[in-house]
Amino acid sequence: MSTQITTEAELDFEHVVVDSEAKVLRNVLLCGKESKNGYKFTPEAFKNSVALYSNLPVCIDHNTENPTGRKIREIAGFITNVRLENGKPYGDIEVETAIDCGVDLLALAAKKRRGIGMSHVARYKMSRDKRTVEAIEQVVTVDVVVNPATTNSFFEQTQQEIKNMDLEALKAELDQIKGQKAVLESDLEKANKLVDQYKTEATQLVSQVTTLRDEIAGIKPEFEKLKTEAKAVADRVEVEKLLTEAALDITDKVIVSESFLSILLSAAPDARMEIINDRKTAVGARAPTGGVISPERKAGTNQEQFNPANYLEANHKGVK
Repeated sequence: MSTQITTEAELDFEHVVVDSEAKVLRNVLLCGKESKNGYKFTPEAFKNSVALYSNLPVCIDHNTENPTGRKIREIAGFITNVRLENGKPYGDIEVETAIDCGVDLLALAAKKRRGIGMSHVARYKMSRDKRTVEAIEQVVTVDVVVNPATTNSFFEQTQQEIKNMDLEALKAELDQIKGQKAVLESDLEKANKLVDQYKTEATQLVSQVTTLRDEIAGIKPEFEKLKTEAKAVADRVEVEKLLTEAALDITDKVIVSESFLSILLSAAPDARMEIINDRKTAVGARAPTGGVISPERKAGTNQEQFNPANYLEANHKGVK
């Protein structure tokens, strides 16, 4: 943000050349490196001096009510031939003798009156501590005043203008921040709604997962039962296949009784063929009555009391 302040430079008549014939004041110091109001200027602050000061009007006295609203009859001359010397801006003042203020300025300069100086209002880029001028952004007005070191009343008024200007800038910035705050609050409200939506969806998903787990837990016993039944069917199919390959008629319930099938199903898969071969051998032997010797009788039990485990223990020790 630029700051508007007043700076002064006393007319040094030892260096100012008064050319009465040409009506020009030559070698006028426009602004020193340190203002009598306490502001210091960096060397870079004057780099645009030529463009800033060239052809600016010079007026007599300050207009304390309206510093920038000068009238034609208040003009004493115009600044020309602006240049930098030893890091400070110098220029010439072409005096307008057709205007009373110009005549007065030329007369004062010719008599080399002390206590007369250049005072101007400009907008500056200041350092953070507000005591150093880093750049001159605009020269508002240039005036010739009496005793420029004591123009505090005008400076104080300018400071009040600065405060007013800063206040307006702060109000604009505050409005901008309020607008940003409103946008952020709206975004936050939308974000909160999304969070609530995600929480609801997450709760529903957890409920669905719990339900699926319960359903799986209920299905698992039935699944295990089906696996057992499927294994039993597969074992029976395998046993019947072995019996068929051994040329034993599985429809003959005397030779292939349910008890014999139970023996085969209870036996380990690699022991079943041995049991079947024993059965084939037994088929050729006859009991005294002419009947086929069954594994039930060979085990010494009645068919109704036959136990496959006892038979395997008695005839195939070690077979599981």
